[in-house]
Amino acid sequence: MDDFQSPVIGDVIELIPVNPAIEGYMRSLLVRTDHAILVKMEEFARLRNFPIVNRLVGVFLETQARMINAKRVFEFGSGYGYSAYWFARAVGADGYVICSDADATNMATYRILCG
Repeated sequence: MDDFQSPVIGDVIELIPVNPAIEGYMRSLLVRTDHAILVKMEEFARLRNFPIVNRLVGVFLETQARMINAKRVFEFGSGYGYSAYWFARAVGADGYVICSDADATNMATYRILCG
């Protein structure tokens, strides 16, 4: 792989947090993630301006959990479970994702969205 350096503009270095080649690879993984529940959760967030990670970050979370072969994940501040979706993909059917959130309405939202 070519050496990657953040570009210098005048005396200022423009910070690019992720090598474009890595980001391109991560974006290529997004094509397999168009599940109906995921789309519904994203639409809910968009309509209500609810803060969630985007799909690229979701794929990153899943990848990180898979790298360590995680079977248990505790998520602090789960909202209505968007990030938990990605962790659940990583831990599989025999794993556990424990969600927590101080706002009880988020659990009710999860039940409405995901059944």
